[in-house]
Amino acid sequence: MFPGSKGAPRELENFMRNEALPYFRRRGFNVRFFVTQHEMGEGEFFFATEAPNFAHLDRWPELAGGEPRGVELLTRLLNLIDGAPQASMLRETGAGDAPLDWGAHPMWHVERFNSNRPAGELEAHLVQRCLPYWRSRGFTIHVCQSELGFGPRTLWLLTGADRFGSLDEWADRALAEPHGRQIMTELEAMLCDKVANLVRDCEA
Repeated sequence: MFPGSKGAPRELENFMRNEALPYFRRRGFNVRFFVTQHEMGEGEFFFATEAPNFAHLDRWPELAGGEPRGVELLTRLLNLIDGAPQASMLRETGAGDAPLDWGAHPMWHVERFNSNRPAGELEAHLVQRCLPYWRSRGFTIHVCQSELGFGPRTLWLLTGADRFGSLDEWADRALAEPHGRQIMTELEAMLCDKVANLVRDCEA
């Protein structure tokens, strides 16, 4: 996550879309760049890179900076970032038959939070009760957990959105039935330190 940009409006977004992302993909990375919609967050930027395992991270310096062009792009990126980047390594839990596909929607509602309950209780509630119900109500929704050693331990709830107006429909879909209201009440009681953003894929 990048806290902000030193460049002109959309300069960082255009640089990533037109130059950095195409290069990184040619080098073998599966990458996406998301821009926080200012109505729903703090103007942050999210740079997502998929990895099959921890060992794959050992190859990243060679893949990204092994050519002069890669060094140039990384230098320009670092010069455009305002503030210290924050990194998390996320592992999806409860994917079932539908693992996370960042390209499935042009926007994602991203909630980060911690638990005030014993270890594993919140995760179990999300995976066993919340995800099956929400998916049955038509949501594209995923839970990810940050891995220790890659930033603070947090949970991430990712919900796909096709347009701003779809957010207006979420309460009716999630809370229209007594069971939906019950699991939401139980979930809210388990959360602390919640932060939410609505992010847009810069290529959408």
